[in-house]
Amino acid sequence: MLVVGAGTGNDVAAALRHGVDHVDAVEIDPVILDLGRKYHPERPYDSAKVTLFVDDARAFFKKAQAKYDLVIFGFLDAETMLSAFSSIRLDNYVYTLESFREARRLLNENACLILYFATRPAHYITQRLFDTLTAAFGQPPRAYFIGYDSAGGGGAVFVEGGARDGGFVGGFSDITDQLQRSSHSVTLATDHWPFLYLPRRTIPVSILLILVTFLIGARRVLRRTMVITSLGRRENLHLFALGAGFLLLETKAVTELSLLFGSTWVVNAVVIAAFLMMALLANAVVTVRPPSRRLSYAALFLMLVFGTVFPYSILEALPSEGKVSAAAAIVALPVFFSGLIFSSSLSGAPNPAQALGINLLGAVVGGTLENLVMVAGTPVLGVIAIALYTLSAFCLRKAPMKDPGLAVPGAPTFH
Repeated sequence: MLVVGAGTGNDVAAALRHGVDHVDAVEIDPVILDLGRKYHPERPYDSAKVTLFVDDARAFFKKAQAKYDLVIFGFLDAETMLSAFSSIRLDNYVYTLESFREARRLLNENACLILYFATRPAHYITQRLFDTLTAAFGQPPRAYFIGYDSAGGGGAVFVEGGARDGGFVGGFSDITDQLQRSSHSVTLATDHWPFLYLPRRTIPVSILLILVTFLIGARRVLRRTMVITSLGRRENLHLFALGAGFLLLETKAVTELSLLFGSTWVVNAVVIAAFLMMALLANAVVTVRPPSRRLSYAALFLMLVFGTVFPYSILEALPSEGKVSAAAAIVALPVFFSGLIFSSSLSGAPNPAQALGINLLGAVVGGTLENLVMVAGTPVLGVIAIALYTLSAFCLRKAPMKDPGLAVPGAPTFH
């Protein structure tokens, strides 16, 4: 038996109570596991029948070689982080079509998968989970609603596999037919659109309001320090596009590595450390000997295209250290080449402070553009990044030899 999202051990304890021979328990947070070890009254994690794995569910699915008679998706969602006043965006790769297919691969013949989730019967999340499981297994799951209070609190339970038609103990409401009648009414959650908590492909109003307010504030600050129309100069637009592209690369890296390592601090640590190292290395190279911008752009576009089509899943076969190193190199190499271009431009700018400010403004705009992923999916990040770096190359190539703005003396065009 496999439990993902084992938490403090309630599912594991229930399995042991019913005589399960062995349980593999997967929990991403070691602190929660420790709490279960110390305070769970049945102390399920002390049992010799239980093997603990501190890992992300998706990462475990990819690495697991064992087959199971039962796979349980525990309450491993982060719905408690959301409210009507929240603008948080959660990229959830555990409840995607690809995740369910990976879990199905681990099932023995006639084995069973059970997923439960805190939601309401007629809610878009319930419908999305139902439709996504249907697409993954080729047949609709048996769905039940478990209500536990008069206020309508409870959750949905989905049963796939051999136990689908075996009935369900407890007398809970069967909502399968209700969900089947509404099938295809929601967008499926996939690795390219992993937004379980979004009703549809749209940017939530709460996020739009924050973005608009932020951009208006940024414009007011800029009006006090520079002429906004100066962004129309090719040299300025070149630096602006470099900044916007950089932020999109960072978001793209975090998104892609979340599938490899899980959505944990490991991803942020790897991405930030790799980006900083590449930026420092680019500065050091430019200080010693500025490289050809033509070659830097060629290498940059090559790495951008490579990073867009590269299947990160093949890195799962590597040991942990090799996986981290390879993933960091792939996502960070574009930053090295874009850093070469930026450092060369900044080093020759007559007003470096203003040049850096324009680049940072581009980063701000890039940070807002990354929200388009909620509409077009994660592949759009790479497409927009390539477009922005193409714009920066075009502006640099067409720049005049001298300009009173931010021209690079003596070397405004490609070497």
